[in-house]
Amino acid sequence: MVGPTTFGYQNLGFGAGVADQGVYQLIQSQTVSGEANINFTSISESAYQLHIVHHTLEPATDNALLSLRFYESGTLEDQGVYKEAVQEMPDAGNNEDTAIDVELRSTSRNHIRVGENVGNASLEYGTGYFYIFNAGNSSFHTTVSQQSVGLTTNNEVLMGFGGGVLPQASRVDGFRLFDSNNASNYTGTVSLYGVKLWN
Repeated sequence: MVGPTTFGYQNLGFGAGVADQGVYQLIQSQTVSGEANINFTSISESAYQLHIVHHTLEPATDNALLSLRFYESGTLEDQGVYKEAVQEMPDAGNNEDTAIDVELRSTSRNHIRVGENVGNASLEYGTGYFYIFNAGNSSFHTTVSQQSVGLTTNNEVLMGFGGGVLPQASRVDGFRLFDSNNASNYTGTVSLYGVKLWN
């Protein structure tokens, strides 16, 4: 069986013959309990063009919104400079009502959402993943693509997908996950992987 730290695009026929190209390399995994800020400050940004983050987190407070901020050369960027666009799709019980889908867009966020509004009752947690591209290249903007799913405070499924960008040509060397709605503490696991796209 191929493990999560060795599976790569070679398994699908891409990057054959190029050492480590397309292979998921585990950089760090954190298991947290009651943490408001989950920081990754050693992300090997010079070694990988693509970073992949998997998360399964349960908030201590209702209506928590998992969000992302970047560190630029060791300094946390917490100003309203991020841009994002997200599509939310709740199940609304068992009603197939497309009219309740929500589009969220902003050019002046102080974060990028990477999760959905989830509750804190039993089993009301969120899970998902996001990609970070060009973190270590100070000549380009750092971009994010994300997909997540969770249970809301009404015990409904809420799925979201979208992306965001830090529109500044800078070197991103870390990131923080936190609840941008009400600063809830989180319990769960977050794993960071690096992927070489070229040598």
